Amino acid sequence: VVQAAKEDKASLPAAWREHRYELSLVTKAVAEEDVASAPRPPDAPPPTLLPQGPPPAAGEAWRCASCYNSRFKTMCFGENPAPAAAACKFCGQAQQEAGWTVWMRYADLPAPVAR
Repeated sequence: VVQAAKEDKASLPAAWREHRYELSLVTKAVAEEDVASAPRPPDAPPPTLLPQGPPPAAGEAWRCASCYNSRFKTMCFGENPAPAAAACKFCGQAQQEAGWTVWMRYADLPAPVAR
């Protein structure tokens, strides 16, 4: 989870279960780069998978998942404000390559995410 929507926090400050949340999904590049983690135990439940969904509309603000997922190395949070290009202004990757964050209402989050 990246953050709760600012407008939801302002209009419903104590109702966090009514907020929308920005989520950064694991990209293929991040999964391939994760060589330090131990292999998943065979009896472990499968990871929760969320749909990437359609890309943001042309010119709409978006957050680059590739930049956000590497933020501890780069200190770049990948925010591409409107009017935004279809390529990240920080890493230069196209949205389809880099991925983008998605927004979901708390009620729509899978149980492992909504804790």
